[in-house]
Amino acid sequence: MQYLKPRQRKRIVRHSDTNRKSFRWGRALLLVIFAFILATSTVLAYKYVQLHWALQKGIIDNSRLIDQPTSTIEIPSDSYEGRAVNILLMGRDNIDENGRVRPGDSGMGMRNDTTIIMHISKDRKRVELISIPRDALVKLPSCRRSDGSTAPAERGMFNSAFARGGAHGDIGSAAACAINTVQSISGIHIDDFVVVDFAGFRGMVDALGGVEMCFDKRYADPHYTGLDVGPGCVKMDGLKATNYARARHLTNTDGSDVSRIGRQQRLLGELISTALQKGLWVQADFAQQALENSNMSPRLGSVPTLLGLATSLSSINPEQVVFTTAPWTEAPSDRNRVVLTRQAEKIWEALQEDQPLPDGIERKDVLGNIRSTQTPEQPAKAPSTESN
Repeated sequence: MQYLKPRQRKRIVRHSDTNRKSFRWGRALLLVIFAFILATSTVLAYKYVQLHWALQKGIIDNSRLIDQPTSTIEIPSDSYEGRAVNILLMGRDNIDENGRVRPGDSGMGMRNDTTIIMHISKDRKRVELISIPRDALVKLPSCRRSDGSTAPAERGMFNSAFARGGAHGDIGSAAACAINTVQSISGIHIDDFVVVDFAGFRGMVDALGGVEMCFDKRYADPHYTGLDVGPGCVKMDGLKATNYARARHLTNTDGSDVSRIGRQQRLLGELISTALQKGLWVQADFAQQALENSNMSPRLGSVPTLLGLATSLSSINPEQVVFTTAPWTEAPSDRNRVVLTRQAEKIWEALQEDQPLPDGIERKDVLGNIRSTQTPEQPAKAPSTESN
C-alpha cells in the first residue's frame, strides 16, 4: 500500500462548491452515539432488572415449603470476549440546506460524510476512533449490491463508496461497499457496523429539553438559517442547535470547515454534559432517539450483545478513549481533495496488532481537547503515487 509524503502547509484545504453543500456534523453525532452506548446499555440493563423484579412480584413465595434456589439476574457476557473488536461507524446525511429531511430517494438519501473506525482493544482498556477523510482519493474495490448488480473498481473519493453501494436505495449495500473499501485500504477486518441518520439529531437535543450555551459574541445567519444568538447565554432547542452546528455564513466566523468543526465539538461537549445531568428516563428518551435513527449489523443490534459489550467496557478509563483522523495531505492533482500519507499506514498497523496509536499522532479526548501534538517524522523519499 503506498501513500504520499506528509508536508508542512499553512493553507486549509477547502472543499469545492458542491462539497460545501454537504453537512459535516455527522462526525460529532457519531461521537455522541459512542459516548452514550454505555448510557443506552445502562437503560437497557435497568429495564432488564426492572422487568425481572416485576415478574418476581407475581410469584407466590412458597420457598419455605419447596426447596428453591435463590433468584439471580445474569447480565449477558461479552460476545466478542477474548479478541479486539473493530466497528465501523458511518454518518448518513439526509438533511437539506433548510434543515428539512430530504425525500427518501436513493440519490440524495445515500450521502456519507463521516466514517470512523472504532477499535476496542482485546483487554477492553482502550478505545481508538479513527476518522477517514471523506474527500480522500482512494482505490475503490468492486462492490456487490443486494439486487445482484455490481459497481466496478475505480479510483475516487472515499465517501463515494457508500453512495455507490446505495445507488439503488439500499442502506445495507451502501454499508457493505464502505466496509469493503475500508478493509481494502487499511487491511483491518471490520466486525460490525452502525449507520446513523442525522435526522435524529434534532430529536436527541429536544429529548434533553435543549442545551444551554454561552457566547461572548453575536453569531447571526440572517440569510440562510435565521440563527441569531449571543452575546450571552441561550438555551437552544434541536433546530437551533442544528443550525448552529451547520451554519456556513455566521458572523464573527471565517466560514471554514475548521470553524464549523470547533462549533460542533463545543456543542457535542454541552450535549454530553447535559445528558449526564439528566435522570435515567430522560437519558432513555435520548438513547431512543439515537437508536431510532440508526441501522446496524444484526449482532450489534442485539440487546445481549450491547449489554455484554457495555459491561466489559464499564471500567475503562475515559482518558483511554481517543479520537484521531487518518493523516492526510492535499492531493497534487486537486486542491479540493486529499490523499492519505504514510503515517496512516502506521495507524492501520497499530490497529491490526491491537496496539495503541503510534507516538506523534495527534489525538483528542471525547470533548475535542488535544491530548498530544502531532510531530511527523521526516518525509519518506518515495515519489507521489496518487495517480496509481
